[in-house]
Amino acid sequence: MRSVALLCASIVFLGAAPDANAQPPEPAASAASQPAPDRSSAAADAAPHDAFELGTGSDHLTGSYAPWSDTYALATQHGSDGHPSFYEQYDEGNRYGLHDRSYGAGVYADAAPHTLVGLELATSPTHEVAPSFAGSLSVEQRFAAGYGATIGMTRRTYPSTNASIENVGADRYVGRYRFSYTASLAQLEGTPGSALTQAAGVTYYDAHGGDVGVRAYAGRDVESTGSSVLVMRVNGVTLGGHARVAAATFLVYGVETFNQGGRYSGTGVKFGVSRKF
Repeated sequence: MRSVALLCASIVFLGAAPDANAQPPEPAASAASQPAPDRSSAAADAAPHDAFELGTGSDHLTGSYAPWSDTYALATQHGSDGHPSFYEQYDEGNRYGLHDRSYGAGVYADAAPHTLVGLELATSPTHEVAPSFAGSLSVEQRFAAGYGATIGMTRRTYPSTNASIENVGADRYVGRYRFSYTASLAQLEGTPGSALTQAAGVTYYDAHGGDVGVRAYAGRDVESTGSSVLVMRVNGVTLGGHARVAAATFLVYGVETFNQGGRYSGTGVKFGVSRKF
């Protein structure tokens, strides 16, 4: 699934809000895109803990394309404020009939009382579709009345070219809801101009630590097809979240629909389990 395992994009953690710096859908690891932690959640559990998540997803495409699949393992450490401070992830996926495995990690630190700096790195030794290397640096600033803003830069290295992405995001918490907007500008070496993708979403946090959110995106983005890296039109809608099934155990779920440059469209599902320790 496109929203299963994107390293250096936006990982939705148990007890953490979705990232305002979330990338539109280019997989850093495989056909899927798993969200980078955002520590700004009003729903975070204010106690240090670790969490571990296992999940899998699949996409079914139109035309003659074979289904995409992805499986991932994600471990996170949460600091004294209950928000993620470190994560590491392993991802294995199949896309365009090609197999990739990827490794990623991210660290988050407070540069000031309301300012968070994040660094994320990912590598794929196979890099059939995934970038051989991806790195992201972001700065998030929280303001009064639940407002926040994020800026970030991402660099992806492919065997034949490189891509650079700049992100600007804004969000606001209102009660148990979070509203977000992101604009991403992508530049592919050797291709003139910049590709703009815009995304908007809303997430609801329940009283049991779970969440459910919907996100829509549209624009032009850098996409790897295995044989080449292209700038193409993309659009889609995702719905997913975490549902509490036991005291410290959550079901991870998601569904999506997307279109890739008129070449094909797809629908996907994702399931997983997250456990807090």
